[in-house]
Amino acid sequence: QDGCSNRCTYCIVPLARGDSRSQPREKVLEQAAELVKAGYREICLTGVDIADYGNGLYTDYGLPELVQDLLEVGGFRLRVGSIEPLYLSVGTLEKMALPGVCRHFHIPFQSGSDRTLTRMGRRYGRTREEELLSAISQLFPGACVGSDIIAGFPGETLEDYRESLELALDDRINYLHVFPFSPRPGTPAAEMDPVHTETITERAVELREVSRSSREQFRRRMIGTRQTVLVEGRSVNGRLIGLTDNYIPVFAPEGSCEGDLVSLELNRGNIVWGQR
Repeated sequence: QDGCSNRCTYCIVPLARGDSRSQPREKVLEQAAELVKAGYREICLTGVDIADYGNGLYTDYGLPELVQDLLEVGGFRLRVGSIEPLYLSVGTLEKMALPGVCRHFHIPFQSGSDRTLTRMGRRYGRTREEELLSAISQLFPGACVGSDIIAGFPGETLEDYRESLELALDDRINYLHVFPFSPRPGTPAAEMDPVHTETITERAVELREVSRSSREQFRRRMIGTRQTVLVEGRSVNGRLIGLTDNYIPVFAPEGSCEGDLVSLELNRGNIVWGQR
């Protein structure tokens, strides 16, 4: 999937990449089968707005149906890339709660303030964010959830920011990508009254510290659980590392090779704490 049909007031993507458009189902399944033959053990679905997959191409076939068809190809686990909340629904999550789907979601909420979300043109509010977080925690136990937050969007008051901070501190969100607001010429937000630069910086620093702490707390909660790890080609201190389906980097067991799927119990010593 590429492009985006939304018109968020801060975003230049629709102008740069055009409206949302999707690769046909047959092409996606063909590519997946080729990757399996080449030995890949994990496939990631990516796009600018993958929750909008199939719109304009099919009438009754979207992301969850594509996920189900990909799992029938078999031979790999499936990771869903960053997924916009505008078209993501509880029903979609329910359909995707299947063996083989990684328990990892990155949902760019951008703000926890209804007022700011309206100014951003996001067409959802804090209630929708709560619904999605609750559904993921129920449908995907042990899931890792990340989110994007824009710090200092034009007109963001202290109260608006505190609402975003409250969202960031929710223990169902386990890491953040924090973006200090910067205007994109040609977007409506570029003409809005800016927040002072020092205030933007202070808010971004605080949110990044929340992210660091949340990531560490999540990994600590997973200690003692048994996870399936895909061994990767990268290494730390000469040791191969791998990734759990819920996005925790770990040292691979001795004798493991790149591409192996191994089961291990997480402990303080095999989690790679410094890796994101």
